[in-house]
Amino acid sequence: MKRSTTIPNRWQIVAWHLTLLLSLSGVAAALPIVGRTDTFGDGTTLGWGGGITGLPRHSAEGGPAGPGDGYLEISTRAFHLGTRHQGPAWTGD
Repeated sequence: MKRSTTIPNRWQIVAWHLTLLLSLSGVAAALPIVGRTDTFGDGTTLGWGGGITGLPRHSAEGGPAGPGDGYLEISTRAFHLGTRHQGPAWTGD
């Protein structure tokens, strides 16, 4: 009796590897805290930084509360936009 074997095609192999990768990946260690905000009302960036084209900039007008409400302006001339904060209020879980 001859046993028939099937060879998986390329998409089956890709799907198997993707399933394996997703099953082995972990959950992010840091979770956002509901209601946590920075108001930027003191005229500083409150420790926010990052980016290759310059630091974030504090803007005194135009925040969500209207005139006099500060906000953090982040811009880039490159393709990737991002910022980070190393303080304990925004790191960990």
